[in-house]
Amino acid sequence: MTKRPRSEDCQRLTLATVLPLVQPGAEALTLADGTVLALRWGPVRGCYGGDRDGRALLLICPSCGRRARVLHRPPAKAWGCWSCTPVSRRSHRRPGARAGQPKPRSWRRQQIVAEQRLCADLLGLASWPPRALLWTPSDLLALPRRPGSRRVCRMRASCLALRLFALEMCRWALPLPCLLSRYIERSGYAPLQTASETQLLQADTAMWLRATEWAVRRPSRDRRCPVVPRTAADHLRGLL
Repeated sequence: MTKRPRSEDCQRLTLATVLPLVQPGAEALTLADGTVLALRWGPVRGCYGGDRDGRALLLICPSCGRRARVLHRPPAKAWGCWSCTPVSRRSHRRPGARAGQPKPRSWRRQQIVAEQRLCADLLGLASWPPRALLWTPSDLLALPRRPGSRRVCRMRASCLALRLFALEMCRWALPLPCLLSRYIERSGYAPLQTASETQLLQADTAMWLRATEWAVRRPSRDRRCPVVPRTAADHLRGLL
């Protein structure tokens, strides 16, 4: 199976670029590289502005002779349509799941890292991630803040630190669940003995993430979002 060329490495020719260069009814167009591109005009019924039928332009692929609306030219190759010269688009190469299969762990890891960067930016930390491999929410609150960062109230800062800690546990548990037990034990907490305790900790982590969602939203005075209820913050007072 041949490897598809990357779309950003190919030249692209569309109807929008060809149409201003040809006269109505023209049968061919010579490109700058010397390729003679055949054209085909087809009738279009129901056009707006008159009783006469319109005419639509279609390109004829120089490689296979099929009608196309977009042509690509890979490096050192001829022009071709999607049928004879399929290309690899960026949307096809991004992390994701195929039909009937879960998304890869790298996709979930990128989500966690992006969420952590957002929380660290809202918290105003001068550097992220911390130099210490193992840390707690209290350690994050003691880190120096970025000069000129926005002021954050104590309750929101505590929620952001707790959310960062919960995301860190999710990141450690992503490769292997046993790594989460080691992380908890080395962080100064009681080690996990049974599988039920691990499931309970994962449930607590999910609860922390749900309860701290308000901390990453816009404030209630911002007109672009509805007023955030304070029930989540009141619930966290017993956890911190």
